[in-house]
Amino acid sequence: MQLARIQIRVGGSSNTIVNRSAVTPAEMMLLAFIHGEGAFASAVYQGEEDRSSIDEIERLRARYGRNKNGVDGLMQLFPGHAPQLPESFSDTPHVVEDADDSPKKVRRTRKTAEAKEVPQDEVDALLNGENE
Repeated sequence: MQLARIQIRVGGSSNTIVNRSAVTPAEMMLLAFIHGEGAFASAVYQGEEDRSSIDEIERLRARYGRNKNGVDGLMQLFPGHAPQLPESFSDTPHVVEDADDSPKKVRRTRKTAEAKEVPQDEVDALLNGENE
């Protein structure tokens, strides 16, 4: 699976930007489901890792689970008992830049000048829908 380094606007807010690395195409789709399509400030290709769809589903379920309303975003995006997850960012609606700054496809969004640091436990709570 391809991996990317991203900056995500938590809850779609330009006041709180979180950096994430080793994000897979499926995780990026799930984060867009949680925070909205305009949530990505940047996304840069980081490399590849040999990971099966089953392993990735287990990893994403353990990390994100259901939100406080009981919605399982992973199941909504990828229904079925053993869905095939996208292996490549080209299989998703999201644009990821090449790491060497010669992007094949580029989506640039306005970067905020005032990003603040947020403790990891608060980030995890927001990503899991606990503070909505």
